Amino acid sequence: MKNLVFVGARAHALHGNGKASTFFQYADSVFRSYGIDVFKYKNFNEFELNIDKHRDGIVTMIYNEEDGIEEAEQIERICMQNMRRALIVHPSKLGRVIGDKAATNTLLADNGIRVPKQIKSEAAIGQVFSNDPLGSGRTVSVHAPGEKLRFDRYNTEFINTVYPFRGRDYYVSLRAMCVGGTCIAIYTRCRPTEEGNPSVHTTNTPVDPELINYLHVRVAIRLQGKIIQVCEQIGQVIGLGFFSHDLLPCADTGEVFICETGVKFDEATLMNRLTPVRNSVVIQDVFNGVEIKKSAHEFVRAANEMGFLR
Repeated sequence: MKNLVFVGARAHALHGNGKASTFFQYADSVFRSYGIDVFKYKNFNEFELNIDKHRDGIVTMIYNEEDGIEEAEQIERICMQNMRRALIVHPSKLGRVIGDKAATNTLLADNGIRVPKQIKSEAAIGQVFSNDPLGSGRTVSVHAPGEKLRFDRYNTEFINTVYPFRGRDYYVSLRAMCVGGTCIAIYTRCRPTEEGNPSVHTTNTPVDPELINYLHVRVAIRLQGKIIQVCEQIGQVIGLGFFSHDLLPCADTGEVFICETGVKFDEATLMNRLTPVRNSVVIQDVFNGVEIKKSAHEFVRAANEMGFLR
């Protein structure tokens, strides 16, 4: 039976607080083309009320790693008690790890994946990047050698991601959108170093097509082989699911470090930011659901290999 279930959490339903903004708008038609029955429930209560429809299949959970873990555990309980055969995507055990930056770093490092080295000394050894251990978009700081460090912070070696463009320097971060270990799309984000903050997000990326195009070709395209390889390595560790990996392209060594990962079905924030210049940027997979459709096809392929959705 080709049964694909998506279950959200009460706080954010199927949106997941930005996890799946436009995903179903484009993915549903792909799933239907394979003859797959797609079911969507806003929370575990709705799922439990309809569990008789789902004795076999895939249950894909959509939740925020900061506040949805307990509900994810409820969904898993319902699956274990009522389903004969189920593949649970984004299990709570994984959510607990990727919601914690230090735990993510340790897991990936233990599996041979390049991450910034954690600094656990009382004072900085070399430049140190300091962040909140939980959540995203939090206040960050950079410490000079010898400066005292707080133990309640996530402290790592500072990776130089500064690249020049027309006389100005920019911190650069790459985002790889993946299904399992397959890299679906790579997006380039940046912010001027003069802002004094090396933490790069979509919302502080200048809407400048020439800048974005230059850095995407200069950094993302040149490092594409390494990015694909690291995504494959991460997939072997965290399994099948919809993920975004935030990558640091080191300007000194040309190596790629992973700084964060999380469950994410689409990049609607970047799409919205670049829409005014959509005809001028080389990053095109983010528009018209191209990335999402690729992700849906890859998800079905990978599920087939695991004996589901056939």
